[in-house]
Amino acid sequence: MELIKRTTLHFQSETSDKVYEVDLCQVEESGYLVNFRYGRRGGNLRSSTKTEQPVALSEAEKIFDKLVLSKTKGGYKEVTPTNKTPENRESAILTRLENGSDNKWSLERVIWRAGELKIKAATPFLINYIGTGEPLRDYCIAWALGRCGDEKAILHLRRLAENNSTPEFVQRIAWEAWFKLAYSATKNNLKEAKINQLSSQLQQLVREENYEEFAEALNTYLQTPLDTATHEFERWFRSIKPWEWEKQKRSKTTEIDRLPAEIRSQAGKHWLFSRALSSYLQKDVAKRYAIYDTLYQIDNEITRPAVLNFLKTARFVSPNFQAIRHIFKMAEYRLDIEVLALLSCRFDRERAVTYYAYSRRTREYLRRRIWRNLKQLGEENSSEYIQLAEAILLQYSDAEAQPARQTTSHRYNRSNSTRESYTRNWKEYGGYLVFNHILYENSNRYFLALNNRAWRYSSNYKPGDPEPENREEAFPELWEKHPDSLLRLLLASEDRPVHNFAAKALRVCQEYWQEIDDETAIELLEKPYELTTELGFEIARDRYNPDDPNLDLIQALVNCNFAPARQQAHQWIEAATNHFLSSISFLTTLVTSPYQDTRLFARRLLSFAILPSDTAKILIVGIIAELLDLSPANKQEIIKDIADTLLQCFSTQLRQIGFPVILDLLDNSHPEIQILGAQILLNHETPATEIPAELIESLLTSANENIARIGLQIFAQLPETRLLEDWAIILAIANGSFASLRNSIRPIIQRLAQNYPDFSSQLVTELINLLQRKEATEGVHNFLILLLKEDIPGWMEIIDKESALKLTKAKSSAAQEIAGIVLNVNYQKWAQEFSTAKIVKLANHEILAIREAARLIFTENLARIRSSNQEKLTAVKLLEADWKDTQEFAWQVFNEEFTKEDWTPEVMISICDSIQEDVREFGRNLVTRTFAENYGQEYLLKFSEHPSADMQLFATNYLEEYAANDSEKLRDLMPYFISILSRVNKGRVAKNRVFAFLEAEANKSETAAEIVAEILTRQSLTIAIGDKAKAIQIMVKIKQKYPEISLPIQLKPVANVISS
Repeated sequence: MELIKRTTLHFQSETSDKVYEVDLCQVEESGYLVNFRYGRRGGNLRSSTKTEQPVALSEAEKIFDKLVLSKTKGGYKEVTPTNKTPENRESAILTRLENGSDNKWSLERVIWRAGELKIKAATPFLINYIGTGEPLRDYCIAWALGRCGDEKAILHLRRLAENNSTPEFVQRIAWEAWFKLAYSATKNNLKEAKINQLSSQLQQLVREENYEEFAEALNTYLQTPLDTATHEFERWFRSIKPWEWEKQKRSKTTEIDRLPAEIRSQAGKHWLFSRALSSYLQKDVAKRYAIYDTLYQIDNEITRPAVLNFLKTARFVSPNFQAIRHIFKMAEYRLDIEVLALLSCRFDRERAVTYYAYSRRTREYLRRRIWRNLKQLGEENSSEYIQLAEAILLQYSDAEAQPARQTTSHRYNRSNSTRESYTRNWKEYGGYLVFNHILYENSNRYFLALNNRAWRYSSNYKPGDPEPENREEAFPELWEKHPDSLLRLLLASEDRPVHNFAAKALRVCQEYWQEIDDETAIELLEKPYELTTELGFEIARDRYNPDDPNLDLIQALVNCNFAPARQQAHQWIEAATNHFLSSISFLTTLVTSPYQDTRLFARRLLSFAILPSDTAKILIVGIIAELLDLSPANKQEIIKDIADTLLQCFSTQLRQIGFPVILDLLDNSHPEIQILGAQILLNHETPATEIPAELIESLLTSANENIARIGLQIFAQLPETRLLEDWAIILAIANGSFASLRNSIRPIIQRLAQNYPDFSSQLVTELINLLQRKEATEGVHNFLILLLKEDIPGWMEIIDKESALKLTKAKSSAAQEIAGIVLNVNYQKWAQEFSTAKIVKLANHEILAIREAARLIFTENLARIRSSNQEKLTAVKLLEADWKDTQEFAWQVFNEEFTKEDWTPEVMISICDSIQEDVREFGRNLVTRTFAENYGQEYLLKFSEHPSADMQLFATNYLEEYAANDSEKLRDLMPYFISILSRVNKGRVAKNRVFAFLEAEANKSETAAEIVAEILTRQSLTIAIGDKAKAIQIMVKIKQKYPEISLPIQLKPVANVISS
């Protein structure tokens, strides 16, 4: 943000002295802001803006002029800032101190300013003001006296520090000022006096310089109450109920009398006593933690680590924060770089956690204060600015970066009375106030938001845009005077923005480059930040000596993250190839480089190089050692490139490499390294027969397909006798999950099956067993079937029936097709071995080939089936098959191949008993065609039991002939009659026939009439309305003929019916 112009306005009256500043600032190429500050002159000014978003220059100037005009109309006067010389400034301060009262300039501020400017001549005036005002004045005086540097103030500072009536905060600053001005011997005495203030145990440990025991004792001290009696009483007090206090305190009179007066005086009311007790105990804790003030004043090799650990780890809550704040002010006074940097980073990182100790307002104040003091050092052109800024920047790392974020807000546009939305982009480190002031105070792409809490992008810059070439940091000229600090930042920092700043700044200091040695340049090249490695490359390029190349420097260049640096290094290597080829470690670094262009360059270099055999072997071992040490995470591409380089450039040497090296490669957890080991083993001079069988098997069973494929290539080199011994491995590959391996094993299986029948037979048996199991990998069953169909000759003729039947139960439909083919091939040989039930089951199989084979087998067994009633009962189940082709076959066979003599009532009745209507129809036709009188009664009884309407109707055809004039048969058929008569709106023909039959039988005898009456009585309540009239008619006739038979009707004369 660049200041274009500023107007300062003053307003003075008898009761007021105010200042108003208006700034016109450029934040982007065509974007400007109008900001203003106001407040009491000499005090902190409040900031705000007239432009929430950047506007054009013309509009910004209008707003600027309008604001200035409105203030001048209100009584403000424009003043032109004068450049006061240091002499004039000091003179004004001394005059004010000498003259005393001045309502326009607070005396405390004058005293403070004298200290800031280190005006030694002000010391006598400052001493005279001691004790003339509030304690704050004495604090300012003590602070200023220490900075003014006049030893005459020591006596007065000592009095302030040692006077018990002096407020504690004044004592602390007076001690610091006294210490600042004291001689070395006095400083040691002051520290010794502070050590004497510690407990005897802590004193001893500090003097013995035993930090571990000191830290443990310090922790014990902090956990132990100073007033144990009050703590014990508090424990009892918290155990009683509030309403029990009045009664219980009488028993504790002695203990209460021993309590401090500030607690004892509040014993009248429970809540007052509780508050006083809590307040006192909090002070007790605060007193314990005040030990850190003393430890920091001692500040030796024992106490300082303890203080630093406290500052790093203590939570910003009471009582910790009071001690931290005291230490912060002392560190600020001493300009303790380490402590200030540590606390600055913590204040930036940690949000407010309470409303009292470390509140939001306190946090913002401390952050602004650090930057204000730091900025003042920069304005004074002090090297201490560089030291503190360097220490602060080194506190941050890339882990501190928060994700860049975008927010959308809304505002009201008064010009067109609309609500507009706008977006703001906040930078990754936006919440770190001091960090950003140091790095981006002069930036056009970042600026501090108006609430002074976070930095954000200007509208002309978006996250991800290229880094600008211009410098953005505060006080760039001061940094240029301290290039050593910039170099230290580049070497020690792990933060990208810090590297970008330091690299750009150090690039300007080219004279300093001569002082940077090769080792330092290499360190710069090894950094993961491109601007830093680019700088390192420029330094290396300036000092490169082609006559005596520095191998370490070139090695750093080829492995740095700056591509032009790597390319230049490649060119230098090509220009002096022999020199670089002589170093095995250098070549190893090239081959194993994290950058692909360097790895490919190394491969080209080595492919044309002629290395001595011993050198090549040593280089191979070195490369493999580096390869085995690589962390596998995200290194697959690197490992593959290294492996390819080894295989392409050292194929001859790898044929003779030792087996232990190969085993190390194969035992590695990374698949690409295992593949390299397998490739070396495949091309090794050792014959396959001499490679351990378990090693080959481990390759074949690898979960990596490429490794298993290489293992199969080695396996295929074994003689056939060895392969026959390992038939289980062949079977495992054929049933394996890798399709490429399954296809590769086919030639071996073809060859062995052709030449070795026993192998063929054994393999077929195992394949059939596998086909019956669930397919482990999709496509395996199809492959096994392919083997059976194409690669294993003659097995269908020699396979046994049981194996073929196993195939019919295989999990694969293709395998079942094979079973059908096998059954077709062998049906004549096996036909007599099949039971009729098995034939029927096969004929109902879902695979057509199996059904066709079953029908052939059925035909072969036709004579046997026709000769046995039991066989026929089983055979007719074909009629109920699920498949139309089998049903049609059954109808054809039973119609054409079976004679009238073959059909027995039992078989036909079983057909008619089917649940399928078309089968029952077939059965009824058979009965009709082959009807025999002597079986009529059996047909009637069996058909009457069938629940289907068509069979019950068919049974009515036999009523007159086989059930008439027989009361016993009539009773046996009662369920049949009831079933027919119970049908609602169904079976009309059957009902009519039954009604007619029952009516006729009832007229023949009283016994038959009783049976008919029982049937009709049972049905009278549920019979359909359409059938009720017929039933009543029959019952009336029975009643008229046999009055004594009980019926659910009553007959009356017609006259009685009319009269009633």
